[in-house]
Amino acid sequence: MRENESAPPETALGVLVKLTAHLNESTELEPMLRGALGTLCRMLGERTGWITLGEEHGEPQLIVGVNLPPALEAQGRSALRWGPCRCQRAGTRDESGFSPCERLEMVSGENGGLLYHASTPLRV
Repeated sequence: MRENESAPPETALGVLVKLTAHLNESTELEPMLRGALGTLCRMLGERTGWITLGEEHGEPQLIVGVNLPPALEAQGRSALRWGPCRCQRAGTRDESGFSPCERLEMVSGENGGLLYHASTPLRV
């Protein structure tokens, strides 16, 4: 590949196949999600991500984060531990999409240039 060329974008099917293969390699939740998130970030060309899991009648819990900016890493990732935030409230209505990140709006410090994030509620 030439210096100014970029790799072809992953197809949606290719992303799903690679992600499914990774998920099927592990039986423990945290390592499985950490690896899946890292794989997904690499395939989509993103540097940062986090996963929270919600319980039917409880608060969403932060499970994993990769390459978080200093403002989100600060104080034991406390900015990612309160909730539910705007996207989690939307997730209770089965909405997916891009959203201005309420957590990033509220933190002071280096946010890595992040303002928005994608949110997708998953049900198991």
